[in-house]
Amino acid sequence: MMFFLALINGLLAPAEAASVESLIEQGDLKKAEQVCVRKSDWERISCQNAIVGHFISSGKCKESAEVEVRLSDPGNDFRKVTAYARAARCEIENANHAAASAFYESAVELWREQKPYFAYAH
Repeated sequence: MMFFLALINGLLAPAEAASVESLIEQGDLKKAEQVCVRKSDWERISCQNAIVGHFISSGKCKESAEVEVRLSDPGNDFRKVTAYARAARCEIENANHAAASAFYESAVELWREQKPYFAYAH
């Protein structure tokens, strides 16, 4: 019985992954986020990166950071630092230096607050 459940789950996973891509292409990002939340850790990160990549390629840097933080595990401050740094780089590429500076400062401030915890985590 477990074999059949695993088989069915394995067959449905690629279809769901494809649906995330199609949802992103269709612009239904809220539904894509809902699909991502139900995934396992590694699949969720991949799914999250697809949505964040869509926002970055569209020049929506602030939205990319918001989605990345929202889809991260609660309390995952390292992911928040990454989100702010990625948004800062996105804003630099869009020549919006004031916004880039704000994201960079947020990332550095959070890094300084959490630095001892990050050192023990790795």
